[in-house]
Amino acid sequence: MKINAISNTSFNRAFSTQERKTLDKIQEEARKELALEETSAIIFDFNVPSQTEYNYGIGTLNSSYAPQFIKFLKDISSISKIQTSPQGEFQYSTTDNRVYYTTSPYSGTTFTIGAHTIALEKLCSEKYGSLLDENYVKSLDKNYKGSKEEREYKTDYDYVLGLNHDGVLFQALHKAYNNFQKSNNNGLIKEFEEYKSNLSDDIRKNLEYDNKQLNEPLDFLEFCQFIAFKQHMETKENLNSQGIKYFGDCLICFSPQEIASHPNCFKEGLYTGVEDPNCPETNNIQAWWTPSLNYDNLGKFNEQGEIIELGETGKLLYNKFKNFLTLYDGVRLDAFWQYVTPFEYDKDLKGQYRGDLGNKILKIIERASYDTKGYFSPDDFVLELVGYGTQTAKDMTKNIYPHIYSTAFAEYDENPTDLKQNKCYRDGKFLIGMANHDNDTMVNMSRDENKRNTHWPILHRALKNGVHYLGYDNSKYHTQSQKDRTEQDFRTAKAAEIYTTTKQYYTLTDLFGMSEKINNTGKVEDSNWKVRIPNDYERFYYSQISKGYGINFPKSYEIALRAKNSQNQYLINKLHQASEILAQDGPMTQAEANKAGKLELIY
Repeated sequence: MKINAISNTSFNRAFSTQERKTLDKIQEEARKELALEETSAIIFDFNVPSQTEYNYGIGTLNSSYAPQFIKFLKDISSISKIQTSPQGEFQYSTTDNRVYYTTSPYSGTTFTIGAHTIALEKLCSEKYGSLLDENYVKSLDKNYKGSKEEREYKTDYDYVLGLNHDGVLFQALHKAYNNFQKSNNNGLIKEFEEYKSNLSDDIRKNLEYDNKQLNEPLDFLEFCQFIAFKQHMETKENLNSQGIKYFGDCLICFSPQEIASHPNCFKEGLYTGVEDPNCPETNNIQAWWTPSLNYDNLGKFNEQGEIIELGETGKLLYNKFKNFLTLYDGVRLDAFWQYVTPFEYDKDLKGQYRGDLGNKILKIIERASYDTKGYFSPDDFVLELVGYGTQTAKDMTKNIYPHIYSTAFAEYDENPTDLKQNKCYRDGKFLIGMANHDNDTMVNMSRDENKRNTHWPILHRALKNGVHYLGYDNSKYHTQSQKDRTEQDFRTAKAAEIYTTTKQYYTLTDLFGMSEKINNTGKVEDSNWKVRIPNDYERFYYSQISKGYGINFPKSYEIALRAKNSQNQYLINKLHQASEILAQDGPMTQAEANKAGKLELIY
């Protein structure tokens, strides 16, 4: 088979529309030969870019701008699933009649949807009764006093939320609510009344708690929940129409609202957390300071673990899972091992495991799924089972429920090769990505010589002959320093590694080759939960790729096919050609590539 020559000049950087169609065919063929089943994007709402003139400091998957961003992700990476972060209301505290927010999505509510997910610009549309004036929403962007350049890359919670529930988001929602009260939009009014009549007791109790703590009218809080729910379901419908499943992240913990509403479901003086030697200042415990569930009240179960009768704690968990299965196509179960071998600690930071719960909570999950969807499939759930105290839960669920891993910890057998060979996982029963929200980005890892040296032997085993093809042909790559090439080769190899198995995921920070971490695990830091993708995401992506950062998908497929010893040389050559085009300077958007009028990639 003749190998196509690759020129070092006159390449388009971004692909034209015609080239994109060609690349789609090439990547579809590559994914088929690699037997790829599912690629997921891990997306936190605050990661999502905002449209020009509508950037008021935070992103949301519910925005009018999100669908074209998701289409871009699907075009370049063939995603079939989005796994979002927890989308509950942020936790808050009230001191001296002021409200202070904790913006970690992992400390929020599990029943209510956060107001921060509401897209204000949608409230300007007729569908929402034109509850907000478009110029008013634009003014929230226009009148922003901080650095607008920095806001493109970082969420500004102070501007959005404020200190006394008075940030621009709540100002806008109050304005929308006041207009709604005067509205004669009978359709929207009827929707709202139906929504309120069908509110679950758990959501209602959350709102009643907030009504007292925040001194906000209950009807206003119900209105915000209605808008958040309506937009959420529109997003789910839109994703499903594109063949993308929508998975939610179900917190292990509960919020103060939920704890106050269910006092008998929690243990006084005992808290949920996890062993972590990286937290010496808290006695090697990630101290979450949320009360431990009272597992003695789960209910009655027979010897096989089948439910005879649910107790108060069992009913709370059942309602929690049922709520998630209503909102999403599937669920990531946060810190799942806590449902099998719970770890508890007291106020003096003395911790212990409380014993083996067996499969009781899995049975509650199954019942919730049957009652919500009419069926149960283990593939509708993803279990987080990493860290200490997880082995019992792993053994119970391995090759039944998919487990999630990160090759950032490849030295601990968290890589496709060792998971299959050493831990006996079957392909398709685990998801793996380069990194997750709680560890360092791939850019930073590539700069760590010790990490590189630790991972290279693993990568050689995974990629086999493919490691000899990590570099690029173009002169731009070869004029880099040896250090820069080594770091880029490492990132290329780590991206290719996750395509040697059937299910993989990526975070947006790694997709775009960013060094900013999403979260510094176990630490409360001002930089956590802020990183976002800029408005001009297409130009940003292609610019990053040309600099050697981010995921070059044709290159990842090429290396994975070489690792598989594929004999389809024509396909490998085409992927190689496409990856070289991406690695060059030139037009940075598809529109610019169309205008350039060059057609380099032909199938």
